[in-house]
Formats: sequence, C-alpha cells, structure tokens
Amino acid sequence: MSGERRRNLNRNNYARSGIGASFSRLVRRVSTSKYVDAILRRLFRSRKPTPDSRGDQLLRYVHTWCSQNGEDGILKELCFRLGLTRGYFVEFGVQEPLACNTTIFAREYKWAGLYIECDEEAYAATVDLYEDRKDIAVARAFLTTDNIVPIFENFDVPIEFDILSVDVDGNDFWFWRALGSYRPKLVVIEYNGAYCPPGDWVVAYDPNFKWDGSSYFGASLSAIKALGDQLGYSLIGTESKGINAFFVRADLLEATGLQALTAEEAYRHTGGRALFACGSPYDPVTLDGRTFVPRQGHNSYIFPGAGLGALASG
Repeated sequence: MSGERRRNLNRNNYARSGIGASFSRLVRRVSTSKYVDAILRRLFRSRKPTPDSRGDQLLRYVHTWCSQNGEDGILKELCFRLGLTRGYFVEFGVQEPLACNTTIFAREYKWAGLYIECDEEAYAATVDLYEDRKDIAVARAFLTTDNIVPIFENFDVPIEFDILSVDVDGNDFWFWRALGSYRPKLVVIEYNGAYCPPGDWVVAYDPNFKWDGSSYFGASLSAIKALGDQLGYSLIGTESKGINAFFVRADLLEATGLQALTAEEAYRHTGGRALFACGSPYDPVTLDGRTFVPRQGHNSYIFPGAGLGALASG
C-alpha cells in the first residue's frame, strides 16, 4: 500500500471515529464568536496577573483590528474580562470611520453607539457607513463643554454605558470633565506625551480650539490621571505608542484582574534612546534632568533621501 493511500485511509478512519466526529463538532462550534468569547473568558478566570509587569500589563493585548495604534485589541480584552458581549459606545473625533477605536464593536459585534464628528467629509463618510444601522447614531457638531451634555441627552446616551473614546486633539481633558455625570465602564482618551510625569499640564480651555499641529493640545498623562481619580476611574495603562490612556471605572477594577497604575508607571518613553523627527514642531522635552529637542523632518526630505540611499546601496 502506498504511503499516500495509507494516509488517506487513516484520515477516513479518523473521520468516522467518535474522536474525529467530536473534534469536527468542536471546530464548528468554536468558529462562532459566541463560543470563542466563552472560551476566552474561561481561560482568563484561570490566569493570574503578573505582579512585575505593572506598566506593561496591557501591551500583550495591543492588536490593530481597525484602530490606529492597537487600541481596539486592548478594548476587546477588557470587554472579555468584564463580560461585555453586546454594549453601547460613544466616540468623538472620528476622522476616519473605518479606523476608529470602536469600529470593530460597531461593525463586527453589532454594538449600538453614537459617533460625533465636526468635519463635513468625515461626518458624511460615517453616515454612509452606518446608513442601514438604526442603532448607530451619527451627530455633526463642534463640541464644547456647553453643548456636549445636551448632545448626549438628545441622543439618549445611557448614563452607564460601556466605552467612551475621546480623541479631538485639543479639549479632550475638558470634555471628559464635563461628562462627569456619565459613568462609562471603560474610557480611552488621548494624552499629550510631550509632558512627562509628574508634569501636570492642561491646555487652556478655548471653545473654538483647533489643533495647529504643534505640541499645544490636550493634557499630560499626570493631569488626565488626576481627573480620572476625581471622576472615580483607575488608570490601567497606555498602548505601545504612548498616545492613548486606558481607564476602567474604579468599582470594576477588581473584575479586570489588572492593577491601578500611577502616571509614572503607565507613561511610555525610550529614555532618550531614539532618533526622532516629526513634520510638526514640538517643544523641547526634559526627562531625568536632560533636555531633548525634537527635530523636524518633512517627508519631502526623508523619502527622497531614503530612495537615494537604497539606489546607492544596490
């Protein structure tokens, strides 16, 4: 008997056996998200947090499904830990509706929610994307601390909803503070990494604020952490690029199995071991008594130089 025929016979015998049938049923069952969610939650219950990985406790879950920096991978893990299979979100500062922190929850898991965007094109694109979803609302508004709560009320946002995502490159701190009467379970909010802990810095509130591409926007991680403390939230980490911070409502911290962090523990930097250039001007950064000056490196200089280097090197 040839080797190939023997392998095929073995496969057929296996498929007819009880073991093969059971395995096939298992594969069919775990292929659905309902069973995958249940398995992951069961596995989590058997895990214990690693005490020596405080600042990095979220990094293993960074994964980009739709978001820009892996935020939705972290949010998925946190939702598994809290047992959230269907919920409600609010995200403002949409920009690109297919690359939002909550896109995967809206499109794949069929969560209900509210998107708020001031840009006309981004608003229209978001409306088109969810035109067949009656449970997804899209509002066009330039947010201020005066109108944000009335907008929430107008769209019947629940007081205790599941995910709040804030990224407006400006008054983020002030908007979260204005929403103090709302109690989302999870908050992901952009912070200004140019101001290292323990620096407590917040942009002055301006109802007409628009980001000019400089480092003058938002608030330092220390300032946002202090605001979270006031509102009853625990800082649990940042994603790997150090742009967004994650908070869980303090009464739910134990259910996540994670540890509350200080701003110093959650802040991510290279200790000055980096070659950095940016298309936008940034102020000098002081870290551990050393001052680092970010340089500007526009694409019109970088890409031709990289291309020339590639050609020269063969």
